[in-house]
Amino acid sequence: MRERIQLSKDILDQELEELTAQLFDQANKMVIDEARMRDNLENANKELRCELKDWIRRFETRGEELKDLQRSLRALQAAKARSASITALSPGTSVANLDQLSGSKIYRMAYGQLPVDGYIFIEFQDHIKQTALASSLPPSQAQATTQSTLFMRRCMVEDIEPCLFYNYQHPQFAGMNLTLFFKPGAGMSSAFKRKLLDGTMRGSLLFTPFYSSTESLPAADPIERLDQDRRISTVFAAGPPPKTRCTICTVVRDCEYRMRFSSEVGASPTGGPSSSAATIEWMSLCRFCRERVIAVTDFFTYINHLRQGAIGPGKQGASLLGIYRHVLYLRRRMASTRIGSGAMFEVDPATNPDWEKMIQILN
Repeated sequence: MRERIQLSKDILDQELEELTAQLFDQANKMVIDEARMRDNLENANKELRCELKDWIRRFETRGEELKDLQRSLRALQAAKARSASITALSPGTSVANLDQLSGSKIYRMAYGQLPVDGYIFIEFQDHIKQTALASSLPPSQAQATTQSTLFMRRCMVEDIEPCLFYNYQHPQFAGMNLTLFFKPGAGMSSAFKRKLLDGTMRGSLLFTPFYSSTESLPAADPIERLDQDRRISTVFAAGPPPKTRCTICTVVRDCEYRMRFSSEVGASPTGGPSSSAATIEWMSLCRFCRERVIAVTDFFTYINHLRQGAIGPGKQGASLLGIYRHVLYLRRRMASTRIGSGAMFEVDPATNPDWEKMIQILN
């Protein structure tokens, strides 16, 4: 009996040892297989990384080649534009072709962009911010705040004062210091300049044709101005306007218009350079000074609408760039009226080849 038990125990121990050996062999095999699979995965990962780096290098090379190609195309377009401009400057070239090849158009042809001076645009953005912040202030304080921004001070120095207080060089002043003479408003008193500037800011100036006895609407109404121009052209055909001294430029010339301040009831502005008597209400105004005053008034009217909230970014579909473009248009209009030749730029030489025959030099 004891021998049988010992034999069973020996057999059981042997089977246990064999089973343990099999388990260890299987475990070792699994470890070896896992190590082999890990090595294969790492090798495959290395190969894929190398391939990825190779593709990245290829794409970077293609990107550089594409940039070089774009630069070459731009240079080619610029060369074509320069060649076209040189061809346009050859003898016999029409003015229409010269106008079509302006600097900005050549830039757009070469680069497809519209460059804008970022410094002035930043000043305008700050003006819009100050305008929004001043909306809760009283009207007088809000106006003073918006008028003191860097953008408005720039417009005042560069556009408004040179346009509104424009003056000419007279032969009798040939011996004077021209630097002092060409200072804006040299022929006006300080009181009159302040009153004229305030009138354009408030839109309180009235204009009427020299022959009319009725008051016209303020300068900011373009429909009334167009109607006046039509009536004046009809009357001028029957007789020329009076030749008198213009209130603003102080030049003796044909004065087709008269001007007054809407707050007055029978007197011209104190200290005004008008040669008429102090009891005369209306002041003589030449065509060119009227256009300058209207250009300044239209600019202030638009700025006032911005301050009052009638116009602004996001209102009536207006964008900041759209508002900025219109403000620049009004500034450009002041510049063109200041030089007294704004009407020349309202005619397209391409559609009016005989535009030179339409020019009328007025003294």
